[in-house]
Amino acid sequence: LYINQMFMLCKPFNMVSIYINDLDSISDIFGNINKTRLLMSVANFLQSQNDAICFRIEANNFMVVSSELKNEELLEKICHRFAEPFLVADTNVKLSVSYCSYPNCNLFANAQELIKIQNYVHLQMKRKGNESFITVNEDLVGLQNEIFNVKKRLQWALENDGFDVFYQPIYSFEEDRIVSAEALTRLKDENGKFIAPETFIQIAEENGMILEIGLKVFEKICRFIKEYHPEDLGIEFIEVNLSVVQCMQESLAGELMAIMDRYEVNPGFINFEITETAMVNSKKALLENMSKLIENSANFYLDDYGSGYSNLNYIIGLPLHAVKLDKSIVWAAFDNEKGDIALEFAVKMIKSLVI
Repeated sequence: LYINQMFMLCKPFNMVSIYINDLDSISDIFGNINKTRLLMSVANFLQSQNDAICFRIEANNFMVVSSELKNEELLEKICHRFAEPFLVADTNVKLSVSYCSYPNCNLFANAQELIKIQNYVHLQMKRKGNESFITVNEDLVGLQNEIFNVKKRLQWALENDGFDVFYQPIYSFEEDRIVSAEALTRLKDENGKFIAPETFIQIAEENGMILEIGLKVFEKICRFIKEYHPEDLGIEFIEVNLSVVQCMQESLAGELMAIMDRYEVNPGFINFEITETAMVNSKKALLENMSKLIENSANFYLDDYGSGYSNLNYIIGLPLHAVKLDKSIVWAAFDNEKGDIALEFAVKMIKSLVI
């Protein structure tokens, strides 16, 4: 209401958002009562700034709005206070805090546009984690508008069969021929230009659309297998990527099996690819889905092993048939001797561990 009023009065103002990253830890260690007292201390400090209005957006998210203080001045005061510890149950605690600065709210036509970017920034803060800093400028607003357009295109594609599937051939040096193919999902914008998969897949995962997209694309793959019989060309299997969000669904195996049954596709002709992130986010659901699909002859690959913070437990704890090494490991083998040694031993180890 207050921000709406500022827009209606055409009064310039700026904002700073504060995200307390370790609020759950505070609650676990000191209890909910002390967490509440801490939040009251934070709110009292923020509200005490001259001409500043403080809002609590979510449990760990505060927003300070000012029409008098310059953004730099407001941000400096807030950062200076949070650089010092807060008293929690007679204990000095240094909080892990992330900030988002809105130095020019005139970039937005109304409060609705501002709230839309604020929701987007909040999501980025959660993803970035500890003590990140984001400034909302024209570039970020443009990016958010681009994301909004991609969401519209995703919805259009779902309603109009707008996803293309390309089959990337996989060549075996041992057999000196193409033995399989990886199904790659592609999306075009309204001008026919491809939207990068890492862009639209991440957006689809964030808003849950990836679940419907994943099933529609898999149905298209199964239809292709039934109509064109790639096995007659010597293709032994098709590789299909599963998103992290899909792997978290307890119903995934049943839904995939139902589609394969509908198109009379042998599950043994499908190799499902997962990433390490799927293991991190929902190990129980992932293992149950893998077990059900493997019982019906499907296989599983681990994709991009070696990227990020790889954990050997992922290979040990998952019923995998193969592991795809991340390109960074392969490139390192060409750069130095240690990289070559690491690649050699990684390959030997993985071959000993997979099914």
